Amino acid sequence: VKENLTGYLNSKYASKNEITFKGIEIKEDKEFKLNAPRKIVDDGIVEIEKGLPILGQVTPFAPIYISKYTKPCVDATVCGFVVSEEKKVAKTGRAYFKFSIKDPTGAVMNCIYFYRKNQKKCTIESMKEGQDVVVTGELVEDTFSKGLTMFVKSVSHCIIDVEKTQKKIHFMKKQIQKMNVAEPVPYIDENKDKKYTLFDEVPYLCPLLRDGEFTVFDLETTAQSNMDEQKIIEIGAVRIKNGFIESTFQTLVDPEEPIALLSQNLCHIDDDMVSDAPFIQDAIGPFIKYALNSTLVGQNIIHFDTPIVKREAEKYGYVLDNKQLDTLNMAREGILGLKSYSLSSLCDYFNVVNETPHRALSDALATAKIFIKLANLLKLEN
Repeated sequence: VKENLTGYLNSKYASKNEITFKGIEIKEDKEFKLNAPRKIVDDGIVEIEKGLPILGQVTPFAPIYISKYTKPCVDATVCGFVVSEEKKVAKTGRAYFKFSIKDPTGAVMNCIYFYRKNQKKCTIESMKEGQDVVVTGELVEDTFSKGLTMFVKSVSHCIIDVEKTQKKIHFMKKQIQKMNVAEPVPYIDENKDKKYTLFDEVPYLCPLLRDGEFTVFDLETTAQSNMDEQKIIEIGAVRIKNGFIESTFQTLVDPEEPIALLSQNLCHIDDDMVSDAPFIQDAIGPFIKYALNSTLVGQNIIHFDTPIVKREAEKYGYVLDNKQLDTLNMAREGILGLKSYSLSSLCDYFNVVNETPHRALSDALATAKIFIKLANLLKLEN
């Protein structure tokens, strides 16, 4: 027992452990529950069966979730299945092998191995996409992606026990107390109850706005380079009815992975801000309900926001098949000669104030006001 327990602890934790047994006196009236149910604990370790080395020696350390690493680290151990791999040559002429792995939490780590001088081939090239591997190396800040990249020291074959690992993850998710998704908030539109006299010119309201309902929305994401890997960190939405803003909806979302520095600097949402926020599986339903029986509207939503939110909706059993209107396309059609059709440029053109750019609700509010002006400018019909 001592030998097995010592070996287990040394394989799981980055420290040398010694086991000592101590005898205790058991009183006759003390009860022991020998078959008590085992408590599930998420220790942050990916459950694996180690295999043969590919590069270097098999690491003695247990791999932990990629998402646990948020800062540069001299010695890190992660594992996952290979999602991409290629041999490349840097501008300096030095060859390197680049690959990415994805672990059971869904997080991705980019890895690079630099060939030694005059080294033309390496055993690391034997890796194939879909293969489970354990990787040890140094984590450094990537100035291009604003995330972490691993400089590889060793790689080994392994078999990931995905079911056992995810069981721990999902169990702990259920135990974590999260804040509830915010309810829609009524919005006071100063133009809605404005009184006009016989001498005033009543603003034009196109048929589309007069008869329709619209949900203008915007997303903030973790800003991964691959769109399929982007996770939602904030949803902001605005409901328009009869041509006036009726209510707003906003929620932060815990992406269950570190937010890239690029995104943190852009939208000023960091990991601490979303630590108590609901997971996407809890936030997506209220948003779908809020957008029910309306046309979706947004700035460049056709190519960015809608594909992401539809992906998450379908993942958790929701259908998002609303009609769409993109203010980017509307602006290009209705306003000729602008150097840029970005949201900030359209705000300047229509004299719309965006109080907190790159925050979902503020961007959605600004887009809603621009949408109303564009729809009337284009005199849109139903």
